[in-house]
Amino acid sequence: MYKSTDVATQCSLRGCLGYYSMINAHVDNDNNTIVYAPNAPAVLADTEGNVTIPAEANGYNIVTIPAYAFNGTKISGVTLPASLVDYQDNAFAGCASLDTITSLRQSPVAIPDSTFSMAHYEHAMLFVPEGSIDVYKTTDGWKNFGNIYEIGAVIIEDRKSVV
Repeated sequence: MYKSTDVATQCSLRGCLGYYSMINAHVDNDNNTIVYAPNAPAVLADTEGNVTIPAEANGYNIVTIPAYAFNGTKISGVTLPASLVDYQDNAFAGCASLDTITSLRQSPVAIPDSTFSMAHYEHAMLFVPEGSIDVYKTTDGWKNFGNIYEIGAVIIEDRKSVV
């Protein structure tokens, strides 16, 4: 069972531009793992660029991305810690600039198809740990990505020039 606590802390995602809210987070019975942080959006709307979600904040493991957490932000890339086990609907809805997702989890957990948008699945690049591509390609939600690469892969786009 989980209980609610007022964990009035925020952990920085990208300098002082964005913060992942931990206010009124629910923690497990051992008081050591944040399992749900309501009151989305959890990130300030002016957050932009590449963000890294920390694996922990003030001694709490981050395991959930709440619904609409990044809604409307201008992030272009996100790095997801291996600690995440729960991605909620529309967590990255409205992130028109998001084109690079890096998941640090070796064995992915299933995510709702609505975690990312159809445009993300079609155009964004998903980077995963070495040796994990096949399991991501068969895991619900993640298998929707058309562009899955190992972390560290160099992607060279073929560009045509007009003379």
